[in-house]
Amino acid sequence: SKLTPGQNAILTKKRKELLAARWIDEFAEDIRAWRYFCEIIGRSEFCLGKLDGKNWTIDLTWATQSSDRVAKILEGGFSGGNHPPKPPSCSIPEFADAWDDVLKRLAHHHGKAAVRSWFSNTIITATEDTPDGIMLTLEAPREFVRGWIEKHFLADLNHYWRECDYCSRPVIGIQLKTKEATS
Repeated sequence: SKLTPGQNAILTKKRKELLAARWIDEFAEDIRAWRYFCEIIGRSEFCLGKLDGKNWTIDLTWATQSSDRVAKILEGGFSGGNHPPKPPSCSIPEFADAWDDVLKRLAHHHGKAAVRSWFSNTIITATEDTPDGIMLTLEAPREFVRGWIEKHFLADLNHYWRECDYCSRPVIGIQLKTKEATS
């Protein structure tokens, strides 16, 4: 709730409305997108009021005022392009594009909101070579999420991965783990 140290963001009615609109439209209900936006702001000398002759810092209303403002922040318009790296949803570069494609296909079949909700804090963390191809590990943040993905999405995940031709070796499936179990 802090944009700068020592300043608490008060959620007025207007700010809640702005946040709700940006949450749906610009951040696609993905907490990683919101965190990335906040990291960009946190690294911006302009936004933090650290430039000579600038005696103000941005506030929550200013940052979320419009879609154009959010886009300008994300494009580096207030940070000179000094962006933190985007949080990966796949920690293995060889499979990142294919994972994005699989997520798009899941969203087409199950709906964007469902995929955003269940996969927003998941990450492909490992590969295992087998005689038939690659087995990927998808890490979920909690056991409940892992179980839900297994019950409602795993068959489609495996199907879409088998159809991918992005990778040097075929992906034969996904195994699910929870972050708690791997840490």
